[in-house]
Amino acid sequence: MNEFLSRSHEDTFQLGEQLSKQLIEGDVIFVSGPLGVGKTVLVKGIAHGFGVTDNDVLSPSYTLLRSYTGRFLLHHMDLYRINEPREAIDLVAMAEEGVLVVEWPEHGVGYLPDPRWRIELSFADRGERKILFQHLPEEIHELKVDDS
Repeated sequence: MNEFLSRSHEDTFQLGEQLSKQLIEGDVIFVSGPLGVGKTVLVKGIAHGFGVTDNDVLSPSYTLLRSYTGRFLLHHMDLYRINEPREAIDLVAMAEEGVLVVEWPEHGVGYLPDPRWRIELSFADRGERKILFQHLPEEIHELKVDDS
């Protein structure tokens, strides 16, 4: 498990961009954390790393699922507004190819594919964010970040 401290939206965006370099077709990423912590900013970084213009990436809070074409097809799912976990079934069926990023995965427990990455964002001191990355199975590798 890796832990990073993000001091800005740009830091969070760049972590997403770094993660995108390690993602492969079929990956599922769970992104958890409270409202306003930067989950969508992280997804924008992943999308940018895939070659998607970050201005095109919007939170799918009301649509539940948005898809973007880049190096891989990127499906961005937000389960915050679903009422029952089983509502995730149809959304998952629409996102079978490419890479699936799920915000609020705890709302779809039991109806989502197993993740290859779990990411937890939380508020830290002075407006900073703590971001935990866990690769499953953990023995495979950890998030590698370029220091350039």
